[in-house]
Amino acid sequence: MGFFSAQFEKEGPGRPLPTGGGARYFALLFSQLWKLIGANLLFVLFSLPVLTLPAALCGLNRVCLSVYRRGSAYIWQEFFEEFRKSLLRHLPAAFLFTLLLLAAYYLMSLGLSNAALPLWSVIFWTLG
Repeated sequence: MGFFSAQFEKEGPGRPLPTGGGARYFALLFSQLWKLIGANLLFVLFSLPVLTLPAALCGLNRVCLSVYRRGSAYIWQEFFEEFRKSLLRHLPAAFLFTLLLLAAYYLMSLGLSNAALPLWSVIFWTLG
């Protein structure tokens, strides 16, 4: 019966979660899988406008940390609270990074369109 005893000694009523390490990580991963999937779907939904990506990432981080620290989380409340607090704080950086991404796209397209002039093409690709 020693081979099957590990099967019946899993976490359940009266048995605590492991306190740390990989055992806690995998126990929480399998017991809170649908909450983590829901949090990731909220992240995708709230990061569709590219400017809100940093705030959505902060919300997802808060949910994941709550699940790890407490063993469960209120997904919508925690995600939206952190999203709301982080949105205005991270909006200038998101705007700057969006502008840099658009500039890089423009410079690389100039490098592609100037392929007949190898020196300019390399310069634009490098700047992009």
